[in-house]
Amino acid sequence: MRLNFKVMGGRSGSITVGGQTLVEEMRRILGLELGLSPTQLTLLNGGTKLDPRRTVSQYKIGNDAVVTVIVSKMAPFEAQLYHHISGEVDQPEGAMRRFGEVYERWLSSLNLDQMERMSGLL
Repeated sequence: MRLNFKVMGGRSGSITVGGQTLVEEMRRILGLELGLSPTQLTLLNGGTKLDPRRTVSQYKIGNDAVVTVIVSKMAPFEAQLYHHISGEVDQPEGAMRRFGEVYERWLSSLNLDQMERMSGLL
């Protein structure tokens, strides 16, 4: 199915996903499309923050639905950490995955009001 996306304060487009696609995978696809880390992306549909562990069909998102994308800018220290880890560790993918999990937990702790305030900073 085709899903339309709209980045808060920015571009829009569409991606193709299946009903059993995890939201986490959808974030990865959007990250590639937008040239951003998936951990920077928070997805909303109908005012509901989408849980990365659930599937598109669990949210009853249909063909041509619009998913809102909120982009969290990486703080300078996070960008420096990413640069340092990817250059210093034998397995930068694993190190960044662990870092992404911590960042993901932080993003998951945000409520809708906090996300809206952050989107105003973009």
